[in-house]
Amino acid sequence: MKTTATRLYNRLDPSYRWADIKVIRKYTVKKARRFIKKETANEVNAI
Repeated sequence: MKTTATRLYNRLDPSYRWADIKVIRKYTVKKARRFIKKETANEVNAI
């Protein structure tokens, strides 16, 4: 599970990936994945 979440997480832009890494570690894997999906969607919509 952790490797999958990490793989998804690493697809995010590094500029805010490291800013949010401590925050994401506080979440469960399920919540982290939900957050990642939301952030990825926001990134795509911004483009």
